[in-house]
Amino acid sequence: MRVYSPPKQKKNTAVSLVAMVCGCALFLISYFPERYAAFIQLAAFGFWAFSLWVACRYCLTSYYYEVEGDIFRIIKVMGQRRQVVGNISMRTGVFLEKESAAKKRPSARTRFNYCSNFAPQEKYVYFFEWNGTAAEIIFEPSEEFAAIMREHLETVKNEPSPEPTNGWYDE
Repeated sequence: MRVYSPPKQKKNTAVSLVAMVCGCALFLISYFPERYAAFIQLAAFGFWAFSLWVACRYCLTSYYYEVEGDIFRIIKVMGQRRQVVGNISMRTGVFLEKESAAKKRPSARTRFNYCSNFAPQEKYVYFFEWNGTAAEIIFEPSEEFAAIMREHLETVKNEPSPEPTNGWYDE
């Protein structure tokens, strides 16, 4: 079993704090012009909502990825709680590419984003078949983990399938 957890970046906290400060500044500024105070306060609430979303989604939540046999598993970690959010058969996988290199990929009907950091530099796209439709997972493995996944993907594709699968395991 191979496991990889992307390191957290300080950019997550910085973006959240900057958005919170901008929201506070806009709210204080809204007291001066009486005419547009409601619009400025609405923009302040928008910044606060964005700040809370970044804090909950990227600062307080992390993911780690596992490859075991022909199963690719994604585990979400919030505090002490761990939850399997993706349990995918690699037999249905089509390709694994960097997002920058996979610009001309086919369109996917279903897209999952399991990145641990806000706007990471290097993201990968794992394209697979799920219940007869195209789906993709965007995540941020290391180069070594991506190479291991590609190797598993190629070996699993060449092996005969014991039973048909829809691509997603529910355990």
